[in-house]
Amino acid sequence: MKKMMFGVAALIVIGITGMTGLLNAAFHMDDISDQEYRISLKKAAAIVKNETKEHNISAIHFAVEKDLDNPTNATYEYQFFCEGQVIAVNPSTGKTTVRNDTKKAAEHLFDIEKAEEFKQPQAAMKEAVSYYGKKAKVKEWTLLVKDERPYYKVRLIDGEQDRQVWISA
Repeated sequence: MKKMMFGVAALIVIGITGMTGLLNAAFHMDDISDQEYRISLKKAAAIVKNETKEHNISAIHFAVEKDLDNPTNATYEYQFFCEGQVIAVNPSTGKTTVRNDTKKAAEHLFDIEKAEEFKQPQAAMKEAVSYYGKKAKVKEWTLLVKDERPYYKVRLIDGEQDRQVWISA
């Protein structure tokens, strides 16, 4: 009888610990450099091009949706910055959302089809993590043209420090 009670108590403790860990993992953001999404950058660019007929963009940003109280890995989106608007693509469903953008247009625009020729985001993020070690976690990245060359601007969190790395695309 004592063995059975001990076994039940152990299962309860393991169950509670597991549920707490799983709940915690579901409601905070992890390192996105190891995440695989159903919609790749290449597919997202094709979706934007087909749905909006927009070819010239100033940047592609992979970040959490704006104005969210509790962001998680499920709230990330590809954000394509065009003249006067941001076209967001959900990396899980491919659904697009168009929002107005009041920021000044960037000087350097590039053709959305060029994104296929650039380094893949996962490779750029892994390169950025290698600069600060495995404890650094990627929070977002931006693909843009600076000085007529394409770059990934990768934002990392290393402990409590917010860091930014520029990686050639």
